[in-house]
Amino acid sequence: MNVNNTKEKISSVAVDLFSKEGYNQISMRKIAETVGIREASIYYHYSKKKDILDSIFLYFRENMNQTSIIPEAEEKLLNESPMALYHFGSEAVKSQFKSITMVKILRLIFIEIYHNDKIKEFFKKELFDGIMEFWTLLFQNFMDKGIIMKDDPKKLAESYYNYSMFKMFETVVIKYPEDPSELNLDSVFNNIEDHFNFILSYMSTDMV
Repeated sequence: MNVNNTKEKISSVAVDLFSKEGYNQISMRKIAETVGIREASIYYHYSKKKDILDSIFLYFRENMNQTSIIPEAEEKLLNESPMALYHFGSEAVKSQFKSITMVKILRLIFIEIYHNDKIKEFFKKELFDGIMEFWTLLFQNFMDKGIIMKDDPKKLAESYYNYSMFKMFETVVIKYPEDPSELNLDSVFNNIEDHFNFILSYMSTDMV
């Protein structure tokens, strides 16, 4: 038995089961059965179900961190055009969600956020507070550079990001297909990019 492969398989199976049936509905025994190992063996890799969830969060966080951009590159793209900067970031995020595992984790977060405090806190920290701060600062930067009219940058950030989150929720929960590989992420991300472009156009100083 390859220990690393077995641990990875446990995590992969857990993501699949959690995203289909919910975290609380799945037992360690069910995960072990699906993996094809004895229940006692799973505790060699994970002492409790919470540890599996922690490993899933770590995987998600590490992948999302790969989408970050260094300040120098961000400034260079912004000087080219706001849409160039946005498109670069959008493509980076989309590339991570080409992984079905990442899609399943996002689905898990969305369906468990209302009754699992640990998942709610992860969402708040990794997918809300920091990202809202980023978009607020970015819209403020657009205003400072005279790209868009002066307004409340936080409200613009909320307009953009709330729409983005809704479209992702719609995709991985409301319209989630039986076969996740059928998801059309290009269409979703293009739609979100169109919304960003709409905000910029509406707020453009050229409209004054």
